[in-house]
Amino acid sequence: MAGRLEAIAASREVDACLEEAIRVKSAIAERDPRERGERRALNFGHTLGHAIEAAGGFSRWSHGEAVAIGSAAALKLSASLAGFPAKTADELARELVAFAGGAGALPEWGEETEKFLARDKKNTAAGPLAVLLADWGRAQAREVTAAQWKGALAGLRGA
Repeated sequence: MAGRLEAIAASREVDACLEEAIRVKSAIAERDPRERGERRALNFGHTLGHAIEAAGGFSRWSHGEAVAIGSAAALKLSASLAGFPAKTADELARELVAFAGGAGALPEWGEETEKFLARDKKNTAAGPLAVLLADWGRAQAREVTAAQWKGALAGLRGA
């Protein structure tokens, strides 16, 4: 059974939203070409997503599926670490997990995932950084440890 994301995509209702998202993303990329400020927000879901994608040999999960899983985990962390509404985070995480194939398709945490997570481009000398949401439209870079990512991924199995 398809989730809401698939139903919306199939109906083409999403076209106007995609056009607006592309316009906003392009404007942000133009204003911040070196990713030193607001452009970092565009990496929401990509921290864990890229690690999952790489650990799967770039063939197990598509980029979209991996980023959907990463976004679901980032939503869980946003609720616990940044003040994003937990109920909304849970609802959205369930939709993203369904899009990525359901809880049964989620990756297992492994050494490869952790290795690729440690190489994330947002990491600094002070530690690992991830983009989380404090609220709608209010992204923030926060330190998130591998153990926290592992816990968030495990928490998606019940989502």
